[in-house]
Parts: sequence; structure tokens; C-alpha cells
Amino acid sequence: MPKLTLTKAGETLWSHDYGKDYITIGRHSFADVPLDSTMVSRHHAVIRFSAQEGGYIVEDAGSSNGVQLNGEDVQKSVLKDGDRIQIGGYLIIFEQGAAAEAADEGSVRRRAKSGIDEGHRTFEIPRREENK
Repeated sequence: MPKLTLTKAGETLWSHDYGKDYITIGRHSFADVPLDSTMVSRHHAVIRFSAQEGGYIVEDAGSSNGVQLNGEDVQKSVLKDGDRIQIGGYLIIFEQGAAAEAADEGSVRRRAKSGIDEGHRTFEIPRREENK
């Protein structure tokens, strides 16, 4: 579970643990990380977990002004603990969570295409009794 800390002009605005593997960033009010600036696109970027790609990824979602990671322009990059994501006048500090640490150790979470964890029963259909 990643933790993000949002700062602007050197002032910490908030810090939040996210219990999900897909975090949206943008000017849109429905974004998980809403940023109020004309330099930020409505759907600016995402942070997502991908075991195949090595952990949490920051990815530009086709923004007008781009994404910087530790001072470098990026389209997509694997995140490490303490990375600094610059979007508009905002700085987002990424702290790695348990899911990414598990990927670093080589374990992979198994999920069905439906998004339901494999191996966990969600419901049971009762069998019909035949009349004798």
C-alpha cells in the first residue's frame, strides 16, 4: 500500500495511505489526488501497481505539461521509496508500500481477470435435490 505526501511551495498539504493499486492524479474533482492548477490536466497521471513491470509505476496519462520524476521528464517509470513526482506546482513524495515490497522479494499476487483473488470462494450455489 503506497503512501503519498503532497506538498506545494515547501508546505506539506496532506499525507495519505492508499489501499488500492491504481491512483489517479489530475485536476478533475474525481481524481484520487486532485490538484488545483491550470498547469495540471484533468487526467494528468496515474500511479499503478504492476508485478510484471517491477512494482509501482508512475505514468503520464497524456497530459499537456508532463510529469517529472526526481527532476527528469518521464512518460512511464518504476517508482522507488522516496521518489519525488513533480506535476504542475505540486510535489508528490512516494513511499513504497507492502505490495511493492512483496514484488521486490519475488512474490507475485495472483488475481483472476475479474479482479477477484484466486483461491477465495465468493459464493456457493446450492445443489438441487432430486425427487425420488
